Amino acid sequence: MSFPPLLGCAAVENLLSFCAFRMKVTLNWLKQYVDFSWSPEELAEQLTMLGIEVEGVEKIGGEFQGVVVAQILASDKHPNADKLSVCRVVDGKGERQIVCGAKNFKVGDKVPLALPGLTDPAPVPIVEAEPP
Repeated sequence: MSFPPLLGCAAVENLLSFCAFRMKVTLNWLKQYVDFSWSPEELAEQLTMLGIEVEGVEKIGGEFQGVVVAQILASDKHPNADKLSVCRVVDGKGERQIVCGAKNFKVGDKVPLALPGLTDPAPVPIVEAEPP
């Protein structure tokens, strides 16, 4: 298996002298200084081939399939429930009307939106329903 060159010699020397001690860095931080498009595992392999020991790659945070970022466009009281709101949101693909039990938001906020079909980690399945 052959590897493309990672960095120029000067950059490698600077990186080696900078990494003479144990440290953790995020991929986003490293991308501010080095242009690469490898996966974290491929990057670890490249650095190891350069003599920079990589003890491990940690994935921080979770991946949530079925959860997107939505912006709240409007919020009204639910007509049939005192503790619920009916919100209009935009999720990047279009507008949706959702029922929400949270109170800690305002119009304009960006919030996580569980899409219909999500079953985990939701305690109950997220389903589409008729508007109230």
